[in-house]
Amino acid sequence: MSWKVVTLTGDDVAKLRHYTLQDEFEAVFTATGAPRTAAMFSNHEGHRKYFYFFSPAAADIFSVGLAKWAAADGNIPSREDASLLVGHADAWDTLP
Repeated sequence: MSWKVVTLTGDDVAKLRHYTLQDEFEAVFTATGAPRTAAMFSNHEGHRKYFYFFSPAAADIFSVGLAKWAAADGNIPSREDASLLVGHADAWDTLP
């Protein structure tokens, strides 16, 4: 499975939809035993677009949620531009 990305607008973030996305993923992450290689990262493009990246293991356990959020195949975020939202500290090792 590849990296997946959910893109939200500034309006979505103003409506706090990003917290809903993160909470949904965190619930699945915890329920599945917090897999070591499953992680959710974020970055943004100004205040217009916000990106939420899911590692292949995260995409595997959260596939139903990602379909709901209209996730697309995505590139691996760069380490210097990403923030780790959900996952183990060593999830940084999955980024270039």
